[in-house]
Amino acid sequence: PEELDEQQLVLEAEREVRVGSGPQDVCVREDGKMVVAEWKQSLVRLLSTDGEEEHKFNVDGRGNGRLQLNEPYGVCEDEKYTYASDCRNHRIVVYDKRTKEWVRFLCGNGRGSGENQLNYPMQVRVLGKFLYVVDKDNHRVQIFSTEDWQLKHTLGGNGCGSRKDQFNEPWGLHVDERNIFVTEFGGHCVKVFDTVTRKWVATLGGNGKGSGDNQFSSPLGVFATSSHAFVSDYYNNRIQVFERNSWRLVQSVKDVWGPIGMCLRNDRLYVACYDSSSISVFKDVYDLVR
Repeated sequence: PEELDEQQLVLEAEREVRVGSGPQDVCVREDGKMVVAEWKQSLVRLLSTDGEEEHKFNVDGRGNGRLQLNEPYGVCEDEKYTYASDCRNHRIVVYDKRTKEWVRFLCGNGRGSGENQLNYPMQVRVLGKFLYVVDKDNHRVQIFSTEDWQLKHTLGGNGCGSRKDQFNEPWGLHVDERNIFVTEFGGHCVKVFDTVTRKWVATLGGNGKGSGDNQFSSPLGVFATSSHAFVSDYYNNRIQVFERNSWRLVQSVKDVWGPIGMCLRNDRLYVACYDSSSISVFKDVYDLVR
């Protein structure tokens, strides 16, 4: 493969924010405050820009009650709600963003493969009036309406495999008006779909588990700007940066310890780093990719 030009892009770390233990995902508000899913402690918390706790959403700790969570893996927000994937309870918890109060469960009908069931939900993302949920052990992505909370579409769900209409332990997710990106823990790849038609567009990686330029070792997170896609390559402890459209690898950012969920806010890329129990913040991302 063509050698990477190390000077072409420079994703520069600005700071690390300590956030407790085992962060899996991060959602950053306009004021810089962070909503973080912490797997080890079974917490979803609102943190200040410096990582100080301002609110704990599951005030009753670990469990399956209304104000409890059991190993949350994903978080996201829209104008009205905060969403958390409650992995071991096989449900999505919806909170009022302004009051921080519990609103409802989505699914929560026990572990299963029915339309209103999940089997280890991982990352969640919201776009417009739709909530996208990675349903890992059902090897699918479920798309729900945030108006009537009904299931509207399914990506995958055709068994575990490597076909374009299959997933192998999907985990990470990014959705924008152009594409749906889904990372595969077991398939060591990222599949890209058209957001409107939900048809397959491209696959990044998919060349077996490894550390080569076009390989991943369990990618767990992804985020895209209008021009580039950033992939958390978990076991390789790096972030791979691809040019959108051509899907050419243009940078490999190393020594990022256990990267998982990502969020872009105020020209900064926030990465939940499980192994270092921190949020790594990279600056000047728009200058980097425009």
